[in-house]
Amino acid sequence: MTSDSAEHLAAHHAGPSGVWPGGGPENPKAGQGAPQEVSRAFAEDGSKPQQTPPGVDYLIQVIQDLRRQNQRYRTALEALPLVGVAYSDPSLRDEPLVYANPGLAALSGYAPEEILGRDETLFYGPETDCQALSAIEQAKSERRRVTVELQCYRKDGSKYMAELIVAPVLDESGELQAFAYLHRDSGERHALRRLQTERRHEQLQGPHANFQFMANLIHEFRTPLNAIIGFADVLQNEIFGELPHPKCREYVGDIMDSGSYLLDLVNEILDLAKADVGRLELTESPIDVAHSIRASVRMIEPRSRAADLQLSTALHPDLPRLYADERRVRQILINLLANAVKFTPRGGEILLTADRDEGGGLLISVLDTGIGMTEEDLPIAVSPFGQVGGARHEPWEGTGLGLPLTRKLMEIHGGCLEILSSSGQGTVMIARFPANRVVG
Repeated sequence: MTSDSAEHLAAHHAGPSGVWPGGGPENPKAGQGAPQEVSRAFAEDGSKPQQTPPGVDYLIQVIQDLRRQNQRYRTALEALPLVGVAYSDPSLRDEPLVYANPGLAALSGYAPEEILGRDETLFYGPETDCQALSAIEQAKSERRRVTVELQCYRKDGSKYMAELIVAPVLDESGELQAFAYLHRDSGERHALRRLQTERRHEQLQGPHANFQFMANLIHEFRTPLNAIIGFADVLQNEIFGELPHPKCREYVGDIMDSGSYLLDLVNEILDLAKADVGRLELTESPIDVAHSIRASVRMIEPRSRAADLQLSTALHPDLPRLYADERRVRQILINLLANAVKFTPRGGEILLTADRDEGGGLLISVLDTGIGMTEEDLPIAVSPFGQVGGARHEPWEGTGLGLPLTRKLMEIHGGCLEILSSSGQGTVMIARFPANRVVG
């Protein structure tokens, strides 16, 4: 722009004193109807700066009053170090910027006189989002407000992320007078949001990637295990003829037991991996809790007898039905009972109870007279592959997945697993199902 053009531009927007808008004496009638926060944020001489970035409506009102030559509101705009404010004149060719506050100069690195007479593209560059610019032009053509976030450029070529609000400024009759541009440096917020997005992506990708690897690995285990178990069953039942030696039947039985144990183990690992990524689905229906408890006890009784333990139950005579996944409920019960067998010395006792709680939910408790756990042992007991010292090492006792999986299964049912224990005093494990799972 030539010096003549600049002088013409200055004269077009100058007040009575020949300075940029707001430079003339205060107009006592200007600013009537201005937002109330103006009087709170600034003293009569306009000397007190605002402490937080103002709203768009407030700034538009300030710009309207600024065009009426109100010195007080000019001071308001120039006291905003955190916000870059400019407005353009759409009545002039190329819609030049005719006002820029010190906040915009500080943000962009341009002096105010370098900004005046230029258009908003002064702050744009090769990496500025074209879609955001199109959104701005569309909003301006429709005379509506728009907010975008885009890459801007300082005078020295450095880049910064800015939140840019563009809004029309209308006079009392609704005629377009200017477009207001509000710049806020959003670099820190943009970086924080990007970091949060990356972390969420990592948090999601990590478990899902691990799950996919685990699922593929378990599939590779299952195929040969099912073949081993199937062929061992054929041999054990002597479908193709009698086994040549009694020891063969014993060894085939060991193969069956070991194969079944490994299959159960890989299934537990897969279940735990599914639960970690929210892929463990329930097949729910109203179930007979008492029936599920008795069936689970029957499965554990051979182990308890072999360990010389007394296993008994104490069930409320009118137990309600439970809306749950029956297979998973049995899995919970078997895990709790198996854990009690594992940690109870010979001659000990295990008691399973079931009753309603005060809130209408269902409590299933397994009490044992075992070795108990210290406070330090409790987090280990519910962590995957955690092993609390002192247990007998027998082939059915697993690798520390029972309790972690039980806790996950309870959480998926909306309940929780509570553990009360003291070293040498036994353990109480409580599966607490919520009232909304109880039917009748």
